Amino acid sequence: MWAQSSSTATGERIGGIEEVYLNEATERPEWLRVSVGPMGLRSTLVPVDRLEDDNGVLVIGHEKAFVQAAPVYPEQYGTLPPADEARLFSYYRLPREHFGGPHAAVPTRKG
Repeated sequence: MWAQSSSTATGERIGGIEEVYLNEATERPEWLRVSVGPMGLRSTLVPVDRLEDDNGVLVIGHEKAFVQAAPVYPEQYGTLPPADEARLFSYYRLPREHFGGPHAAVPTRKG
């Protein structure tokens, strides 16, 4: 069962968890699509490597404003192309070899 929402380490709510993006080659989770902004109308991706579960709420290891300012990805984005993933690596200051380097990541719907 997936967590339904996310927050900062200080408990500030960030948004709902909409999808998990898997590494196309390994099928391991890499990114979460999180609804952000007023009324959760925007979506962005956050890396799964700095997450903690706090009784069903995923705690994201970044400040709310930082996550909200991340590149926006609409709900029906589909496969995350390597170039867009590289842009996320840059935004989150992840080394290029993180998750094996930029490659296609595919969404998995919540179920």
